Amino acid sequence: MAVLRTRAIILRHNTDREYDRQLVVFSAEYGQLRLRARGTKKSVSKLGGSLEPLMEVDLTLANGRTVDLVTGSIILDRFSPIRNEVVSLVAAQWFLELVERLTKPNHANPELYQIIRQELRAMSGEQDWSLGRRWLALLRRAWRILNHEGFAPVFDRCGRCHQTITKTEPTRYEAVHGFVHAAESQLGLEVSAATRAMLRDGQVVSSERQLFAELFPIVESLIHHTLDRPLRSESVLRSVFRQARLSDRS
Repeated sequence: MAVLRTRAIILRHNTDREYDRQLVVFSAEYGQLRLRARGTKKSVSKLGGSLEPLMEVDLTLANGRTVDLVTGSIILDRFSPIRNEVVSLVAAQWFLELVERLTKPNHANPELYQIIRQELRAMSGEQDWSLGRRWLALLRRAWRILNHEGFAPVFDRCGRCHQTITKTEPTRYEAVHGFVHAAESQLGLEVSAATRAMLRDGQVVSSERQLFAELFPIVESLIHHTLDRPLRSESVLRSVFRQARLSDRS
């Protein structure tokens, strides 16, 4: 039986049979993997505590008949600040679900692994930020993943006429064509130069409220168009941010 080791970030798990777990992880060397961890639902399992979603782990795997088996796990990073705060936790779960939906099984992507790891570590230090700034950062992260996987349109070329769009030129966004000259689109979403700068390199050059009003429908439209349906955790994410905003006002 072949044995291998790999670093991985656990995206999701669910119960398999009575005591087993099925894991979806993203590995530095092998991309997305679907694994089985036998007996980890038992209270006496030595592996169960190290196989929770939102953990970076060093996994030891063995070949199984239909799916590889987890035989060992060492925790490398728990991302504890994210786990200890509900807004961060739900935002991270939404982010990891997007990663799972966009990536292909058994397709090595070490650069993407580093991006995911980098973004989770950045998210660990944002608990003191305003809700608006945190949601903007999450939307920017989603765009970064979409762009890395080839789903995001280019900023400086019109999706209709294929001519250059300058940084200051009036622009709209369409789910099918991407960024287009404003004169060529009547139904597209308005996109300011500030929003394009935020998507391009994360620069916040205008008010958070104005950026969010433009950025959220653009990212949501791209995700829905790419995946053909919303993420399962989308409604939970909205609800948690809404409740947090109400709590801040009271």
